[in-house]
Amino acid sequence: MDYENAQVESCAQGVLEVRQGYLYDGCTLADLYDPLYMPAPLLKAYQALDRVVDRCYRCAKFTSEREGWNISSNNMNNSPHR
Repeated sequence: MDYENAQVESCAQGVLEVRQGYLYDGCTLADLYDPLYMPAPLLKAYQALDRVVDRCYRCAKFTSEREGWNISSNNMNNSPHR
């Protein structure tokens, strides 16, 4: 589990670093998260994070984004920390 946590932390840090570079350049969060204009490096960082998080829940690739969200939601709803 420590390995998975380290991977998630690393990818999350990657997202923050990419995003911070754009914020320093004057972009707003609204600019960065506009689905039509999200910068490719930020999208790639999020896709990498999504893959790592998905692997924490399941070895096989999800067949769709919806399937991944359903499994994640079920895990959160059943969490003792909720």
